[in-house]
Amino acid sequence: MAGIGVREFADHPEVLTAAYRLEELRSATTERCALALLKSSGVGAMVPHLEELVTRQPLRESAWILLVRALARAGRKADALGAARRCRRQLRSVGLDAQTELDEAEQAAHDLQAPAIDDEGRGRTRGNLPSPVSAFVGRAADLIELGERLGRCRLVTLVGPGGVGKTRLAVEALRRLPVVPADGVWACDLGPVGRDEAVAPAISDVLGLPSSGDVHERITGFCAPRRLLLLLDNCEHVLDGIAPIVEGVLRRAPAARILATSREPLAVDGEQLVDVGPLDTADAVALLIERIRAAGRPVTDDDEVIRRLSRRLEGLPLAIEMAAPWARTMSLHDLDQRLHHRLDLRSTRRTPDDRHRTLRAVLEWSHRRLSPPEQHLFRRLSVFRGSFSLEAAAAVAGWGPLDVDRIPELLRELVQRSLLVPVTAGQQSRFRMLETIAEYADEARVRAEPRHETTARKAAYFAGLADSIARGLRGPGETRWARAAELEMPNLRSAAHEAAAIGRDDEAVRIPAALYLLVLERLRSDVAMWARPCLRSAERARHPLLPAVRAVVALGELQGGRLHHAALMARWAVEAAGDTPEARFGHHVLCELAFATGRQSEGVRHAEDVIRLADDADDRYLAAHAFGNRCLLLGYAGEHDRARPLLVEFRHRARAVGSPTLQATADYIEGELLLDVHPARAIPLLDRAMATATTAGSAHIAGAARLSATTARARHGDPREALRSFPEAVRHWYERGDWTHQWPTLRNLVILLTETGAHDAAAVLLGGLETLGGRMFGEERQRVDAARTAVVDRLGPGAVAELVGRGRAMDGQELVGFALTSLDACQALNSSSPGTGP
Repeated sequence: MAGIGVREFADHPEVLTAAYRLEELRSATTERCALALLKSSGVGAMVPHLEELVTRQPLRESAWILLVRALARAGRKADALGAARRCRRQLRSVGLDAQTELDEAEQAAHDLQAPAIDDEGRGRTRGNLPSPVSAFVGRAADLIELGERLGRCRLVTLVGPGGVGKTRLAVEALRRLPVVPADGVWACDLGPVGRDEAVAPAISDVLGLPSSGDVHERITGFCAPRRLLLLLDNCEHVLDGIAPIVEGVLRRAPAARILATSREPLAVDGEQLVDVGPLDTADAVALLIERIRAAGRPVTDDDEVIRRLSRRLEGLPLAIEMAAPWARTMSLHDLDQRLHHRLDLRSTRRTPDDRHRTLRAVLEWSHRRLSPPEQHLFRRLSVFRGSFSLEAAAAVAGWGPLDVDRIPELLRELVQRSLLVPVTAGQQSRFRMLETIAEYADEARVRAEPRHETTARKAAYFAGLADSIARGLRGPGETRWARAAELEMPNLRSAAHEAAAIGRDDEAVRIPAALYLLVLERLRSDVAMWARPCLRSAERARHPLLPAVRAVVALGELQGGRLHHAALMARWAVEAAGDTPEARFGHHVLCELAFATGRQSEGVRHAEDVIRLADDADDRYLAAHAFGNRCLLLGYAGEHDRARPLLVEFRHRARAVGSPTLQATADYIEGELLLDVHPARAIPLLDRAMATATTAGSAHIAGAARLSATTARARHGDPREALRSFPEAVRHWYERGDWTHQWPTLRNLVILLTETGAHDAAAVLLGGLETLGGRMFGEERQRVDAARTAVVDRLGPGAVAELVGRGRAMDGQELVGFALTSLDACQALNSSSPGTGP
């Protein structure tokens, strides 16, 4: 039911009935307001509401009739007649005929008199706003903001990069004006104007004025007594010619308003800027679908290729308009491949405007207008990925003819010219380029700098930043440094890969090696993936950080559930380091691996090696972390008398380091040690660990503490309470790609489902875990075996075998999806039957 957000109550007829009643009341109120305003000058204000109403209810003929009358009353004859035709088309689609009242409204619109002739006697009607030839899609918020600005400001400038749709937005906003100025809306396209001196004659010609004599004076004199609105389109290349005309009109014509479009501001007193960015995802997809359908190709809204195409076109309307018609002659897959050369994608329209023939032409137009220093900076900034800081821009681009001290000023100019976008990131100034713009700038940079100087400086800068991140993550400021790392991750990744490609082996190795704790504590296994190519640089250079990079890759394998590969890579890391402090990373991964394989005594030995080597390297964080691991492994092995004094020492070390993650880890370990003997004391400790780790952004401890607290509540409290928190535990590991922790989470879920009576779901999960879930040991194996026995006793061997077979056929993603669906069903059943099992 369009416009009513009650789909979640589809099974509650009383809710739907009330919702339909409210929707009808809303629609009837809209119609009554429109009817009341039909005789007033404010009827145009109802047009957007009526248009929204007929969009929601396309068969509501009474609303269509009011829309036709409102458009006609506002002087929009063509739109009124078009609305009448659309109404008839909608009604015919369901076999209905229009009422006589629609015929009368259409005839009244048809009989409207043409606007009066202007008093210059040139035979021009009042206004020349172009009529759109295709549907306007999206930008609802932009239209609202622009409408508000035009209602209270005398000079509004739409600013944005070429191809972003400024002109179309301006025209649509002017078409939707609730009250059209008495002396009309006049549009002047300055794109074809080549010189500042030609601006005034171009505007004069649009207004129907003579182009001889003092043209500036004639324009301002014409506007002075009138209520009109000027649309000055494509102003960026003739700003010096526009500024005096705009200033004169604003000064002498108090009732005149100006809407301008430009790639940079006009810089005139009283100017109000409206930034026009790319379409959001939903609007971009909608526009692409509409234009592909207009080209004669059927396409569905849920086509994955469509979504991929809209992402690659970055929501740029011009790019979408250029790409869509090609769907008439090639498949969507072929069109997707063609976008590898999107800069050269040509428009299929016959247009005299060469600036918009290709995206490359759009950007060349902007690039030519930059000063030499601006061109240097523009090209060099293309090496960044995502956003970048002012400091990074100065360090990477400030060389050769570019004065570092001028970088802030030049950045401001590029923002003014819509080639850079300012980004808000706390208190730090950051910037980014659209990928399409960056692609053009990068091509220009490669042609101008064949020796990779800017790329090398980028690698050096981000290697230094990675070293700072590594130090920052090991202290009380870890949360701030972790956020900085997240912000810079696209640049860190690309800098490492580019350094490897151009032979800068030291930087290629230092960057991933420095991010070990990011993978360990924040589960950034993607770092481990992109660290792999850097291994070749480390091996080629026999770099001392080779063991650290191998350990980063090994952590990624461990989190991905590939335990054998993780063990091999970690052992190679130890072998490469020998008995040097760099071996601490490989030993640390082997210690972490011991938790997943149940080899507690082996893990304790590796933890002791980490403590010794980390102390030698003055790596207090990793030494403390290994101390905690040693304590927990002894507890899991049943040696609580040895573990308890170690916990006291671990808390002391954690406080000395000052890391919130280590302090959360101390609470987690104490909660784990108390879990089976004092659950009432353990659960608050686990909850506190989860809260602290979540605030610090430590996904590893936050997830582990959540799982332990949830399973403790299931075993020692009300299983139905655990049902409510279990979905978040499952999603936590899935969203971060940590399958080593996902499998025990699902095994604990099997136990919980069995206890709450969901035996069928438990059997399916048991089947999936048999093929995917790794090994079990200790008390966990005993509890899962007991759950299996309970399932067989309840369902019988034959039924269990069939359900287990279903689970075995699932991959990891399907098994997680099944688990979440089962939890939803189990919660719903328990909620509907309080106090009883399902």
